[in-house]
Amino acid sequence: GSWCGWHRDHGSLTGLTAAMFASEDGHPTDCPDPQAGLYVKARAGQLQRVLIPEGHIAYQLGEVAQALSGGLLCATPHCVKAPSTECTNNGISRNTFAVFMQPHWDEQL
Repeated sequence: GSWCGWHRDHGSLTGLTAAMFASEDGHPTDCPDPQAGLYVKARAGQLQRVLIPEGHIAYQLGEVAQALSGGLLCATPHCVKAPSTECTNNGISRNTFAVFMQPHWDEQL
């Protein structure tokens, strides 16, 4: 299953915080499935699970950055895999914070 299917962000740059997992009563908890979470697809096509450390921010490129760079930079295909079915009936939610940034179109890359 998927919490968010495969896509590329449309903007220039996306900042992402570490994922936080919470029980139904709002208490922090661990991810119920070590295979769930954010995945990116590298240029060569291999899939890579992304673990952003707590207190850090990761960035990924969007389609506008790809267009403005003439294809030198590539938008990052990514998805968020949901826990497997045996882990989904536990009331755990995944939360993160994404900031979509769009610099001026005439900024030099």
